[in-house]
Amino acid sequence: MRDNNKFTFRTVWSIIMAVLYIAMGGLIMFSGLILKYNFRDNNSQEDDFLIVRYILGVGIIGYGLFRAYRVYKYKK
Repeated sequence: MRDNNKFTFRTVWSIIMAVLYIAMGGLIMFSGLILKYNFRDNNSQEDDFLIVRYILGVGIIGYGLFRAYRVYKYKK
């Protein structure tokens, strides 16, 4: 018989990637470093890309949650 409760490398990798997607989405939404930092002057400017940050963050977090759901669904 095959043991279905084993954690394979693929399962562990999928869990890590789902967590990374959710964390990256949170960083994009709440940190402001990714789209706000001005590399030429090395200081932060006005946040002109707030809506873009939220749209990207929500999309990436949604994809991370989708990946986590697929890991949960196919692990059973």
